[in-house]
Amino acid sequence: MEIADGRALPVLLDNVGAKDGAAALQEAAERDPVHALRVLAPLAGNDTTRGLRAAGLLRAMLYAEPGLAEALPSVAVEAFLPRPAVPDGDDLPDVLTGKPARSTKVDWADPALLPQVLTRGRDRALPANATKCLLNLLAKKAPEVAAVRDFCDRHSLAEFSWALFQRWYALGAPTRHNWALAQLGLIGDDTTVRRLSPLIRVWPGEGGTGRAAVALDVLGGIGSDVALTHLFELARRGNYKGLKAKAIQKIDEIAAARGITPDALADHAVPDFGLDAQGTLVLDYGPRRFTVTFDRQLLPLVVEPNGKVRKSAPKPGPKDDPALAPAAYALFTGLKKDLRTIADREIKRLELAMITRRSWTPDDFHALFVTHPLLGHIVRRLVWITDGGTSFRVAEDHTYADVDDSPFTPAPGARVSIGHPILLDDDLGAWAELLADYEILQPFDQLGRPVYRLTDDERTAHRLARVEGLVLPYGKAKGHSQGRWESLDANGDFAGGWLARRDPAGLYVVADLSPGLHHYMYGEGEDQKINTLWAGPAPDSSPKDSVPLGEVDPVTMSEAVHDLLRSAS
Repeated sequence: MEIADGRALPVLLDNVGAKDGAAALQEAAERDPVHALRVLAPLAGNDTTRGLRAAGLLRAMLYAEPGLAEALPSVAVEAFLPRPAVPDGDDLPDVLTGKPARSTKVDWADPALLPQVLTRGRDRALPANATKCLLNLLAKKAPEVAAVRDFCDRHSLAEFSWALFQRWYALGAPTRHNWALAQLGLIGDDTTVRRLSPLIRVWPGEGGTGRAAVALDVLGGIGSDVALTHLFELARRGNYKGLKAKAIQKIDEIAAARGITPDALADHAVPDFGLDAQGTLVLDYGPRRFTVTFDRQLLPLVVEPNGKVRKSAPKPGPKDDPALAPAAYALFTGLKKDLRTIADREIKRLELAMITRRSWTPDDFHALFVTHPLLGHIVRRLVWITDGGTSFRVAEDHTYADVDDSPFTPAPGARVSIGHPILLDDDLGAWAELLADYEILQPFDQLGRPVYRLTDDERTAHRLARVEGLVLPYGKAKGHSQGRWESLDANGDFAGGWLARRDPAGLYVVADLSPGLHHYMYGEGEDQKINTLWAGPAPDSSPKDSVPLGEVDPVTMSEAVHDLLRSAS
């Protein structure tokens, strides 16, 4: 295959995992390295399998022969060029001294083709032999890596780690050297997480299910708020059922290790992104400074000194500080990218918390939500309620006020939750008016949410006549079975003959369906008729041990009726 054909290298990149694929790619690149660089450079900047392989090969070529970069614009290859050499350090921890052992596990990872690892002061670097010792430690997943993390600059370690991973991937990601993926969890950082997550999403579709599972362990190993956030997002919106299941399993493992529930882990895993106590961020361009704040959907907004609000940060200009301005612009760009992952999930998580009646102690509520620099922007747009029935809102200064706008403090033993409108009773209208007066827009439908109360007769009845006979399109009924409803029997197997929804006390609202849902049929199927809607301790194909409907949590019942009526309309 002639390298002059610009289509050759991309094809070889896509097939590098095949037999002799890596060798063929290397041979093609060496045949005409300048042309290879011109083909690889545009591919190396994107978060795809092809882009990752291109980056690994591009870096190796430039480290081996930096002069090749002269054939390309500097901006095209700048990120892959060797940095100016930093002098070797001599005061090394014991784990990085001595003659490194020869190992076939690490022979392919030539330190000369990887970035230098800098020490904490960033004025010294690990010598070549110390870097080989580090590679041996990483290959063995040795606990001594912790000493290296303490001794070295964390950003430098993470860049070395990612370059090592890129090199392995460019060689076809040989499974015998899978440690090159696992080591990301030992010395990677939040930047590693952002780079790895898009790959985890696509690997199962490329035959890399096992690799994706190892990558989930990497996220767990890094363990930061950003890593956990991406793990939760993969569990919620992964494209492959097996991947989602493994992400959920990993979340359960991490939560169990910390002695908390997965929901509580999610509460603790929201990054603050370096925001100040007021939930803002200053972008310093030198002569110009901008303040970042957030709207009701947690989309970042840039406020100019004159008060003008814009949706993006201005590009650095010739009068701006040449060091500060690009860094501030990059900071905002990264924040905006991260929030695409975080914002929607957090808003939906809080809406679900309202629906499922999750509650917190006053101290946890204040620490996890009120004073959180990011979540505070959502918290202040909602109405909260104690288990004693007093509703309140959170002010800008983190104090609480009731519906009369009087100061309020929850009792120490109280539980705090998001106020579903069915619980706000006569205060609902007053709250809507108060938020309108303050021009507060809500992140999701709280106060304006449809409410369905049972009549006195319905509360004592065992069946809800008002929904019987409703017909649901198959797709919507099936969607419910995969969302806030379930269709599982006592053994956890798919039932299909009903939709069931559990309330906080363990009672189920059950909608009996005919002709029933199919396990493996999703988009199209027969419309589903609701024969009966009843409540009991466990779902079944017909009412069994049913209880009066008034015993069901009113929020659960209201949401159930809302779902069914909306789906049938």
